[in-house]
Amino acid sequence: MVIETNVARWTVIKILIDTGSFADILFASSFDNMKLDRNLLQPAGNPLYGFGRKKVNAIRKIPLPVYVEDQQNCRTEYITFDVVEIQYPYNAIFGRGVTNTFSAILHPWYLCKKLP
Repeated sequence: MVIETNVARWTVIKILIDTGSFADILFASSFDNMKLDRNLLQPAGNPLYGFGRKKVNAIRKIPLPVYVEDQQNCRTEYITFDVVEIQYPYNAIFGRGVTNTFSAILHPWYLCKKLP
């Protein structure tokens, strides 16, 4: 499922929700487009696997506020993103961490999400 939402007061489009992933990823090009200071980035942890079955090292990580809404509910939570420097067709990937944090239920057959 691909959504659009607000991350750090910026509207970010083309966000892939991947419930099979443990990582929450923000691509460096999106990070730079958001005009955030790279000095805010914190040291990254472990490398990430799965991008074309390759290992990708995160540049750094950063906690950012994510605002999610549907027709009835809205909520803001801080999500820690791994910032990676690769070309990808999406601007960010929300893994299981985001869906669990927001207690979101995805209905891929209907292409919709529901927040409690």
